[in-house]
Amino acid sequence: MKRSTLVILGAGACVGVGVAAVFWWRPERLPPGRWIEGMPTEKIRAGWAKEQAWSDQPFTPIRDTEDFMAKLREVRTRIDVSLSPKRVEALRRIVYDQLVCRHSGSLDCYMQHFAGSRQNPLDDEGRRWVEQYYHFRFHRELAAGWTEQPVFDEFWRNEYEENPGQRFDAVALGPRGALIAIGKVRAASPNPPEFFFTEKEIDRWVAGRGSGLWGAAQFHPGLRSLSSIIEERGECTYAEVVMTVKSVNGEVRCWFTYWYLDPIDHQWQLHAAVINSLRPRYPIPM
Repeated sequence: MKRSTLVILGAGACVGVGVAAVFWWRPERLPPGRWIEGMPTEKIRAGWAKEQAWSDQPFTPIRDTEDFMAKLREVRTRIDVSLSPKRVEALRRIVYDQLVCRHSGSLDCYMQHFAGSRQNPLDDEGRRWVEQYYHFRFHRELAAGWTEQPVFDEFWRNEYEENPGQRFDAVALGPRGALIAIGKVRAASPNPPEFFFTEKEIDRWVAGRGSGLWGAAQFHPGLRSLSSIIEERGECTYAEVVMTVKSVNGEVRCWFTYWYLDPIDHQWQLHAAVINSLRPRYPIPM
């Protein structure tokens, strides 16, 4: 996936199950809910079929409780690198905070548990991307000399306060719904890699007919970039996290976050975030 591409429609084959089958033999009807404007009917049906396949598994309500954190610790974790349990737990805690804050829709929650300690300025490329996302989302230009925090706040409030149906409601934590995969990368690309997923996992969560990949609007880079760490050290510990999420409005999507471990301050930093859905695009501000 190229970072310069906001949408990539997957190709491949998927089989509709359950309710989805009704729409395949009733061509006059479309699947329920919101879909990308102008999307061909067949692609919408393929997206619906993929959602139904993702939905065919148990979901756990997202709650800010120790019980939910304990369930998150049971998510399948595949580690192909020497890494202390403390660092693995730190990554799980980040995922927990992301889910809980996107469930509550609280900007204060997000600032307290994630963004408040990550106030590094965006580089020129990062600013250009935010400006493009902003125009795409709000259909107007940012003012000259804009600063990150007020713009991030606007994205967040639009995503979760003005549109509460988009808040995260439940997550599939079983082996077909979630995975944390950790290994080493030795090349820095702006594109999130799939190095640690199997072909079957890529087909289920990433690719296939009915897929549409949307990159996140990112505001909180690490103090040291992934590319600078690899240039200096030749490699970096990297994590790929996928969660199958159901929103309050009933939409189901796969949510990917990609993290690298800074070897100096030992903090997990965001590399990229992506949503797989053919619903209207979500900026998923990070």
